[in-house]
Amino acid sequence: MSDLGADIARNRELIFGSGKPYLAIGPILCSAASKLALWGDPAAEDFEIRFYPEEIIWYSLDGQELTRSAPVHLVHFCEDTIQLLTRYAITARGLPTAQFKELYQIQLKLLEAKVWAGKLYPEARKEIEENFNKFKRK
Repeated sequence: MSDLGADIARNRELIFGSGKPYLAIGPILCSAASKLALWGDPAAEDFEIRFYPEEIIWYSLDGQELTRSAPVHLVHFCEDTIQLLTRYAITARGLPTAQFKELYQIQLKLLEAKVWAGKLYPEARKEIEENFNKFKRK
């Protein structure tokens, strides 16, 4: 087994072998103004992302399943949303400090989710490395 494979196997054993059925990232909480800016819907659900051995499931804070995702799709979502948050925070004029802090906290949670995807799923790690190599070549 390669070092990468051994690293992922060790991480999976630590997380999923400890008796916990999943690893949760969140809650990801947004004000109505941030939800409108990010998702175009001020009433969008706050959520958490749960990492299971074979898939990733997004849940509302009251425990209802919102969607399922392959690890690679989570990586793409995190990257796209982090870019969107950055652009919005830079271009929004007069953004209240509280909303700026909130957007920063969302970015941190999404970055944490992306990192865990890379630590637990080989396909996510491969996608992250490929994206990094593309960025490095530019």
